[in-house]
Amino acid sequence: MQVMAYLIFCGECEQALTFYQQALDARLEFMVRFEDSPDQSCYPKGAERQIMHASLMIGDSRIMLSDDPEVHHKGHHGFALTISLKDMSQGRKVFNALAAGGEVKIPFEQSDWSEGFALVHDQFEIPWMINVAVTQ
Repeated sequence: MQVMAYLIFCGECEQALTFYQQALDARLEFMVRFEDSPDQSCYPKGAERQIMHASLMIGDSRIMLSDDPEVHHKGHHGFALTISLKDMSQGRKVFNALAAGGEVKIPFEQSDWSEGFALVHDQFEIPWMINVAVTQ
């Protein structure tokens, strides 16, 4: 069994795809727009260029993303994506990239359980926890 996150945006999915490719060195696996669907009734008029489905690889992990033309709110609540890294330089790089244009909730610093830990909401209000494991 494998669990994957599916992030749903309100018209910002394409910008998020570009941001994650740059910030996290993510690789776009697949992307389809609503206008590419053979069923033109599956989306409202004006949403043709929005993303119906996309898949990104971040390291060895896959996340899926889309726009929901029916959603008219911002913000994501009740979850956080966690990135586990092996060293502080990687952690700081990822933290700085995700924090650009976002909001730092917990700055990147040592914690009781980690050499480096941070919580940041990126520019799309997606919460990310960055965690650098303690080396033994």
